[in-house]
Formats: sequence, C-alpha cells, structure tokens
Amino acid sequence: MQDTSAVLAGQSSVAISALRWHGAAREQCRSIWDRLCDVNPELPVFAHPQWFALACEARAASPCRIVTITGDERPLGLFPLQRTTPWTIRHTDPMTLGATPPVVDPPHAEAAWRGLFSWFRASRFALLHLGDATDPALIEMLTAIASDLKLVVAAQATTPIIVLPLPASYEAYLGGLRKSARGNLRRAERQLHEDYPDSHLELLTSPAHAERAIDTLMEFYRRRWGNQVGGSVFHDPRQCRFFQQAMMWVLQRGWGVVARLSISSHPVALATLLHIPGQSTAYYHYAVRDLDALPQRYSPGLVVLDHLIRRAIERGAAALQMGAGNAYYKTLVGGEEVPRSTITVARSAFTAAVLPHFNRLLHLAVRSPQHLAYLLHSMTKRNRER
Repeated sequence: MQDTSAVLAGQSSVAISALRWHGAAREQCRSIWDRLCDVNPELPVFAHPQWFALACEARAASPCRIVTITGDERPLGLFPLQRTTPWTIRHTDPMTLGATPPVVDPPHAEAAWRGLFSWFRASRFALLHLGDATDPALIEMLTAIASDLKLVVAAQATTPIIVLPLPASYEAYLGGLRKSARGNLRRAERQLHEDYPDSHLELLTSPAHAERAIDTLMEFYRRRWGNQVGGSVFHDPRQCRFFQQAMMWVLQRGWGVVARLSISSHPVALATLLHIPGQSTAYYHYAVRDLDALPQRYSPGLVVLDHLIRRAIERGAAALQMGAGNAYYKTLVGGEEVPRSTITVARSAFTAAVLPHFNRLLHLAVRSPQHLAYLLHSMTKRNRER
C-alpha cells in the first residue's frame, strides 16, 4: 500500500510516500535506505536497514509504515513508524543507544523533516513520538517546522547520555584522566590478576567464537535485572532472537567486538562494542557482570570497559557513547553528560498536554497484571525468608 503526496520545500518538489515494510514495497524501502546510508556515513550500526530488518524478522519491531521523502529523484529521508495506540505513532528504534538517529541526507534534513511532519498532519494520528535527540539545533529546527505547519513540538528533558571523548592513543587517554581514576583502572585489573591468576580476557570478533558469549550475556542480564517489573529486555524471546542475529550480522561485517572476561573458563563479565570503521563514534552497547561469581570488591566490568576503550581508540573512534544514565563507572573513566530530550509532535497544545498522560495511564493498565504478579512474588519471597 502506498500513499503519495507532494509538498514544496524551498524550490524543490518533495514527494512523500508511506510504504508497508511487510509487502511488495520492502525492496524499494531497502534501496532508499541503503542510498541514505551511503550519503550519511556517520549513521551508526542500528540505523542501517539490516539491523531493522532483523528486528522485524524476530518480531522485536512491527512498523506499520515506512515514510520516505524524496526530492528530484534522490532520497532525502526515511522514517520507520510503529503504531502504539489508535491515535499515537512513534519512530521505531529497536535497541538503539541513547538517542534515535534520523536516517536523513544531512544537507536536506529540513526538507526530510518537513515531509514527515506534512505526512503526519495529513494522517489520522494525533501524536507522533520521534524518540530522543541530543542536538539543540535539531530541536530548534523541528520546532520551527512544526510551527509553520500549525503543529506543536514538545521536548521533554530526560536522563542524559554519557559520551567519553577519545584521543588518538590509549596513553593519551590515560594521561587525561584524574590520578584517582587512573589508579582505579590499574588497581581493578591488577587485583583481579593477583587474586585470580587464571583470569583471562578475550575480544571476540568472529560470529563462531562470539555466539556462546552472547547467549551468556543475555543470561546474566536476565539474572541481574529479572527482578524488575516485566523482567529484563532479554526476558522477551523475540528480543533475544533479534539481539543474537543482529550481533552475528555485526560481527560478520567487522562492525563489532564482544569482550568476555573469564576465570577458570567461567565467564564473569561481558560487554559489546559497536563501531563502523571510519566513523567518529563507537557505542558501548550492552554490558553485564555475574554478581554471584566474585565478591563485590572486585570490578570485572571496569576491566572489560578499559579494554573496550582501548579497542575503540585503536579502531580510530573519537568518542565512545555509553548510553543513558550517569552510573559511577561511566564518569570514573572520563565520560561526560550530554543533555537529552524526548521529542513529541502533536496536533495542538491541548493534545500535547493531555494525550501523553492518557497513554501512560493506558500503558500502566495494560501492564497491571505484570505489576500484580511482581508484587505477589516479592511478598511471597519475603515471607519465605522470614
């Protein structure tokens, strides 16, 4: 199914198409997406079409429309959208990190966003969630476009992401750290090796060697975060299938590393690094340690992170994005906070003020059985411990 209209952006005629990913238009979407990746070489791994395709195959994402913007027979932007309620649609971003990367041709970004907003204005939806943004200039541009089209943009400040600037060499990186932080890094590895001489860290780059490590990472994640409401992200078998397949694809392309720290051949900490050669930013994607394997005085996760920072520098990255949340270990290694805002587009100020709260209430109502089950489980566990 395809809906096509045209708007004017500057002097160029811009065509807007809303295509279905699961259908005959899928190859057309892939072709447009690939061309946009070619003209925007800084798009990260999880903004590439294969990452998205694997999420759809695993049913970890279910877009209802792929909105494409073209001008003068060249693609300007592409936006995969997923309906969350009958009146709300959002940008689909499976397992991205920190901020949703727009798939646009940078010199024509304004025309691409104007095309998306025009499509939204003509659609039946009342609310459009665009995910997160860290660029104040982008937020300012979106606000201006929305104002022109009689729409409203709300930018809600949320948890900042942490970005670690990287110099040209690991020695320069260590030299730029505070003396106490440098000492903590060295002490973490020295203490582990002194007390556990058979400890061993591997940087896995081939799918055959990393497959089991990825399974272990997901299992550790389930153990560590399984007590929260709804479980961890890897309690969902669809997310597990997606992450496993996506990491296999990333490693085949040479775009990732899986770090595994083991003691006596038993893994105690794992993490993944995503980076496309030539890009300025690498991504510290998922990281976890086995809390039962070692006493709390040891920091195996810090040892793994230190080695991945070294690998990111060796790959030529100028920054390591570490995701949202200012956990202590992120600032210890030199990470800096970058403000982040969640962007929502609405038809009116009233819609922007009311519908997000209504959606949250609806979300809580849908998840109430999970909350109740979690509460009963916690009460039963406390009674047993008594």
